[in-house]
Amino acid sequence: MRRPKPQDPFLQTPEPLAPAFTPPVYERPQRRPFEGAYLLVGGDGRISSQTEAATELLNASDSFAECNGQFCADAPVLRALDEVILSQSLVPVRLDVSDSKLGRITCHIFAHKGLKNTALVYFWAAHMTPEPAFSTLLSKRELQIFHMIADGMRRDQIAFELSISLATIDLHMTGLRRKLGAKTLPEAVARGYELGLR
Repeated sequence: MRRPKPQDPFLQTPEPLAPAFTPPVYERPQRRPFEGAYLLVGGDGRISSQTEAATELLNASDSFAECNGQFCADAPVLRALDEVILSQSLVPVRLDVSDSKLGRITCHIFAHKGLKNTALVYFWAAHMTPEPAFSTLLSKRELQIFHMIADGMRRDQIAFELSISLATIDLHMTGLRRKLGAKTLPEAVARGYELGLR
């Protein structure tokens, strides 16, 4: 009986190599553009930028207007605007204005982080339809902290009020900014009000 010849291992056909591992390409999620009724006002009162919604509100309102490129409003709003620009405060100042045409208008004023001597004025009128379902994206604690930030409370005051550590506050604030697609807390507050968080 014939014995089969032993096969030389070096002459065997090598098994195909597994395809090289290609790491997945991380695509940064597109940040939703910051929309809504807001405008940028300089220290001289001149409007440098505004959205279409803000233009419509200024044209329809009795309490706010644009006069030759200048921001015209009731005296309390102009005083708050001057104080914010002077102090460059990033904590929003909230004012509720009763307008004869549009009803109640909520106005938030805070300094622009990137532009010196410039304030961001955000409006929310009663006729604007909010998105109440958006509040379900935030946890109960995040929603609570959101309202405290909107009321002008500092992080140490919020920590004392809720009896939690500053590290926990920072964690919730990071979650707020991430979920609202904002880089700063003032932008997160304005973005939240734009989406109907009240």
